[in-house]
Amino acid sequence: MSEKIRIIKDVRIGQDGFFTRKLTDYLNFKSHNSQWPRSKVIRPSEVTMCLRHQVMSILRLLPDEEIPPKLQRIFDNGISVHKRYLRSYIPRMGIACKVTIFERGRWVTKDFIEISIQHPEYWLRGAPDAVILNEEDRLPYIFELKSMKQEYFQALSHPSWDYIAQVHLYMFMTGIPRAIIVYENKNDQDLKEFKIFQDQNTIAFLIERIKTIQNYVLSYVVTKELPPRCNDKYCTACKL
Repeated sequence: MSEKIRIIKDVRIGQDGFFTRKLTDYLNFKSHNSQWPRSKVIRPSEVTMCLRHQVMSILRLLPDEEIPPKLQRIFDNGISVHKRYLRSYIPRMGIACKVTIFERGRWVTKDFIEISIQHPEYWLRGAPDAVILNEEDRLPYIFELKSMKQEYFQALSHPSWDYIAQVHLYMFMTGIPRAIIVYENKNDQDLKEFKIFQDQNTIAFLIERIKTIQNYVLSYVVTKELPPRCNDKYCTACKL
């Protein structure tokens, strides 16, 4: 005896489907409950961004920033790319440099992958994606991985200033005067690789910028003064 199997197509777009609603609710909950106090921390990835926003963030003058569910999924997709490289490829390639750190009450030697580093004097705290050994010159390099859409990838001829600044601060914090930035095309996984060598003028510029942030933060109790609003139309934080 044969039975007829009825297949029902139920295509729902936007937030109308059961799974989509549940996922949106979960990501909203996650965003609402994952806010951490900023305190006196300057992140290398943000130093070139709006001064006003950074100062207000450290002073906790900003409302909690809740990430929309779609944007969170975009971030998580980027995280999955990093996991593929940093937790699968690089350890198996045997090029991760070793570092000895004090962790959970004991000294351990491990691959320098996503290890947080600090520079207390300048309130810097961040985690380079990795430090790898370049087998061509047998020297250690800061390694940073970025991913982008195809239209941006195809036009890419050099790293953005934000990423150049970021790796320069990692160079400053680690004493490693060179970096490799690798971009992956989100559409077809093509790669572009750039070597960056430390430039002292860039380091000096970034340190002066950090000192400016620190001065605004430390003097705010007395002056109540914040950096001027930013004219960059893309910097939405400066509309606050």
